[in-house]
Amino acid sequence: MIEITVNALTQLIILSLPLLLAGLVISLLIGFFQAITQIQDTTISFVPKLILMMILVVLGMPWFLQMMTEYSRHVIENAVITTTTH
Repeated sequence: MIEITVNALTQLIILSLPLLLAGLVISLLIGFFQAITQIQDTTISFVPKLILMMILVVLGMPWFLQMMTEYSRHVIENAVITTTTH
């Protein structure tokens, strides 16, 4: 049971890391731009992040689905093996 939880958390981190890092980078760049220009509008920071996240989700969807399919297959195969051996 602990192995399943650790694997699930590892998968969660691996799948969310690209989106989180991209959000961090774009936030830093927008924050830098806002500090230089002294424009403090919230839509300037929200809209580019939203667009970037949507683009990354669309481009990364095949990879996300492949990772989740492999993980699900692994969990189901191990669940069947575990229930038949005990």
